Amino acid sequence: MWTKTMHQNRPHSCRTFNAHSMENEIAIGIPANIQKNENEIIIHLSLAGYDKSEVSIKLENQDLIISTHIQEKMNTYLKQEFKKMNLKRVFRLPDSVVKDSIEAKFDNGVLKIILKKVSQEKTSINII
Repeated sequence: MWTKTMHQNRPHSCRTFNAHSMENEIAIGIPANIQKNENEIIIHLSLAGYDKSEVSIKLENQDLIISTHIQEKMNTYLKQEFKKMNLKRVFRLPDSVVKDSIEAKFDNGVLKIILKKVSQEKTSINII
């Protein structure tokens, strides 16, 4: 039931992969949870099986780009049902985020990115 539902909602997730042809393939989309509170936005990205050295975080203008670059050797498997691949996810940041204070932590396959917001005092406009 779960697999069928997953395939209906995500049509590209049921593709059959050939280990040799997907070395340079990039799959778009890293599962993410986004939380927001008064002072910050927190993004959790699921990167189970990836090492910290395989994850890249870049900021280009208003875009936060998270990507993976696999470093494992090609192994010969009798059967392979999951594989690490190059992934990419882009988030457009709101103007309220302080770009110089972005924090990232990688623990147990979850990348946590903390985006601090500009304090309300700085964004208020005084009319004289």
